[in-house]
Formats: sequence, C-alpha cells, structure tokens
Amino acid sequence: MTERRDFLLLASVMLFVLTAMLMCGCRSTKSVVSRDSVRVEIRHHTVFVPDTIKVPLPPQKEYIVTPDSSSHLENDYAESDAAIKDGMLHHSLRTKPHDIPVAVQKEIQYNDSIIYKDREVEVIKEVHKLHKWQKGLIGFSLMMFVISCFFFLGKRP
Repeated sequence: MTERRDFLLLASVMLFVLTAMLMCGCRSTKSVVSRDSVRVEIRHHTVFVPDTIKVPLPPQKEYIVTPDSSSHLENDYAESDAAIKDGMLHHSLRTKPHDIPVAVQKEIQYNDSIIYKDREVEVIKEVHKLHKWQKGLIGFSLMMFVISCFFFLGKRP
C-alpha cells in the first residue's frame, strides 16, 4: 500500500510541476516599454568669407598762384582747371575714381543646436495562441491535480 501511495504522490507532484510550467507561459500579449532621454548637441562653426571694404581717403590740399590767365591743379583724387575768358572766371573740377578697395576675410560664425528627444514608446507584441491540444493538456493536468488533491486529502488518517 505504501508503494502505491508513493507512486501516486510522485505522479501528483509531477503533474503539479507540469501544470505549473504550462500555466506560466500562457499569455496572449506582451508589453515592451522602451525609455530614453533627451540629448542636446551644440556645434560651433566659423567660416571666413572674402569681402571687399572701402577705405576712407586722406584729405589732400593743393594751392597754386600763377601770373597767367589759366591754371591747372591735380592731385591723386581730382583735377581742376581755371581760366579767365572775356572777363569771366571759368572753373572746372573733375574727380577721379578714388575708391580704394581692400580685400579682407570676413568671419561668420554659425551656432547650431540639435535636440535629440527620445520618446517612450509602448509596443505590443502578440504571442502565438495555444492550440487545442495544448489547451486540452492544461485542462487535463488541472483535473488530475484536483483529483490527486482529493485523493490525498481523503486518505489521511
């Protein structure tokens, strides 16, 4: 009688373990949550671009006295003619092209900031459904476990 009792005890424990193992993997969906943070990346970039600027001219002054009835003055930037004709003073002034272009390198700074913001996303993955034979095995194991429990509880002295 004790051999049979040991056999039934072993069988019921094995059925309990088998049932527990089968019940642990029975889920239809699994939720996965990923978490990330915010990252800011700042970039400083300097570019030198060729540019032309105009330089102001220094003032120049010329003066002349002549015993003649006409005169001519000239410097780096202008030219002047004066003459007396028919008792009238005629005076002309012409400027020369006098912009002095100077080539320089102009500095341009670019400051860029990129914000990487990761979001929390919940992804639902579907797990394969149980087949009919798997559901039947779970039901059978549960029924055997209940019967084993009644058997052992009923046989206690």
